[in-house]
Amino acid sequence: MAVQALIVPAVAFAVGLTQRRLAARNAELRRLTALLDRQQRQEARRAVPDERFRIARELHDTISQHMTIVTLQTGVAEYLFHADPPAARTALGTAAAAGRESLDELRRLLVVLRTHDLGGTPGPEVPADPLPDDLLADIGRIPALAERLEAAGLHVEIRFTGERRPLHPGLELCAYRVVQEALTNVVKHSGSATAHVEVRYLDDELRITVLDWGGPLPATTDAGSGHGLIGMRERAKIWHGSLTTGARPGGGYQVQLRLPLGQDRNGG
Repeated sequence: MAVQALIVPAVAFAVGLTQRRLAARNAELRRLTALLDRQQRQEARRAVPDERFRIARELHDTISQHMTIVTLQTGVAEYLFHADPPAARTALGTAAAAGRESLDELRRLLVVLRTHDLGGTPGPEVPADPLPDDLLADIGRIPALAERLEAAGLHVEIRFTGERRPLHPGLELCAYRVVQEALTNVVKHSGSATAHVEVRYLDDELRITVLDWGGPLPATTDAGSGHGLIGMRERAKIWHGSLTTGARPGGGYQVQLRLPLGQDRNGG
């Protein structure tokens, strides 16, 4: 009886202690679950404006260049309509081609928005299904971009240096869009007839420089809405890079994009 009198309280104490510990664990689990739920809701709320900014950036960069060409060429056609009908027809043909290319770009963008990440946030995750080559613009399309701008009266000289190699699609898209916006700004604001693009593949950095030779306004003028320059800086920041702009001592303007390649996931 004496042993039983000792064992029963000890067992009851052990059971009670276990229950208290279990209750404490359950309470902590509920607290952590509620905390995780709040964090997920906050991240979801933050993701909405981030995604809006990304979509707005893509839409701006996709249609800005083409609409610039359409506007300029239709203006030329209107001016030459009676004085030089063949030249007016050529300008209208160029505007129509730019309009078709803009629609093609928008269709590609819609496919990306529906089915893929835009390559916006570098991180450890990689899409299970790689993007088809024709969905996202890349550095290899810069020469074609230059050819389109010839129709708007801008001659673009392009130079590639270093070992060319494939990079992450999002990083390539960033580089292409910055070049596209910088050259579009040359057409819209600079008045320069020539621009120069240099793409340098360094060991740990991709460096892109866009130069123009001046005109009434710099290539990154603030006379417009400013969305283009903001978008270029946002793209550079996403990939931990930097964008610098400024007037050149000898006249004209320079835009330089620097993207570190240590983060690249697809590079060889």
